[in-house]
Amino acid sequence: MAAILVPAVSSQAAGTASVAIVQGLGPSPNKLDVYVDSALVTNPGGLDYKSIATLPSVEEGNRTIFACEHVAAPPNPATDCGAALPVIPASNMPVTGGRSYTVVAAYTPTNANAGVPAFLQYEDDLTCSSATDSQLDFYHAAANTDPTENKLNVFYGDAQPLFPGLPPGGAGFGHGSPRTKDLQIVGATSSQQLLLVPNVKTTSQVLLIEIFVGNGIAGEDNVPFDVISRQVVLTGCPTTTTSSVVTTASSVSPLAVAPRFTG
Repeated sequence: MAAILVPAVSSQAAGTASVAIVQGLGPSPNKLDVYVDSALVTNPGGLDYKSIATLPSVEEGNRTIFACEHVAAPPNPATDCGAALPVIPASNMPVTGGRSYTVVAAYTPTNANAGVPAFLQYEDDLTCSSATDSQLDFYHAAANTDPTENKLNVFYGDAQPLFPGLPPGGAGFGHGSPRTKDLQIVGATSSQQLLLVPNVKTTSQVLLIEIFVGNGIAGEDNVPFDVISRQVVLTGCPTTTTSSVVTTASSVSPLAVAPRFTG
């Protein structure tokens, strides 16, 4: 089952951003203690697989983020993992005020470090073109051993993929009328179904983010593919129902341009 957080709200104070930290390193139990600029930002009980920690007001600038294996009494503040096992080393997390980010603790999807835990940062699409606009972001944060299956075709109830050929680490952004359809994730080359998520519901003036996680790297502990979901309630939407297609690029990799989905 996909984990769904109580919806966040897209508005932030000037000079701050909303950051959601998603624990995509499975299987459970696998708790992490996550630090941003030396401050513990997860609860003292740790952040388990498929859980989300939402930071509503992160100051603009280059923040530093790292993750440690959870300990019973995590130090706060801390500049390193100390006696705890380091899981993800310190890395840069650039933040721009007024924006929303999803930062996923994931098995690196590609390159020489494929399968190694890392943070992947995505910028969420907060655009809202009409009173009935519903949005679906899809983030490819899973590792797969077969290079020919790294790219995904993502279907949302239609014969043609909503996000065709989505690359590892990539993001797709879709807008459309509210609907409830199955989300089907398929290897772009083999057409092999990797995951089917039934009855995925999009809602007017709400951004639904589906995050594809898992690890299929040969010789490592395989983690089955799964989807973690989160929602952001959008603010400042127009009151009219006329809308147009709007797409934005991810801060991780180029956007796979997607058609508008319909009811």
